[in-house]
Amino acid sequence: MKACKECKWWKPDALLTYIGECEKKHISTMDSEGPCEAFAEKAESEFMWCSDCRETFHRSEKERHKRHAIHEGARVDDDAHEYILAGD
Repeated sequence: MKACKECKWWKPDALLTYIGECEKKHISTMDSEGPCEAFAEKAESEFMWCSDCRETFHRSEKERHKRHAIHEGARVDDDAHEYILAGD
């Protein structure tokens, strides 16, 4: 069964990688939800996001991220600073 994390429209949160946003439906979902009528297979793009390493990489580095959770991009929460501890 296909889950949101396997869809091209789902972008994981950069910090909380099990939560993401569906760019097609404009809603937040868990990575294990799905499938839905908007589901589409992932396609390789020039730059991708690795949830395991939490970094953007070029497709020429894909071998380094083999068996990692790879997405077309990541969702950056504008309020992320509120749930990150201060480094004072």
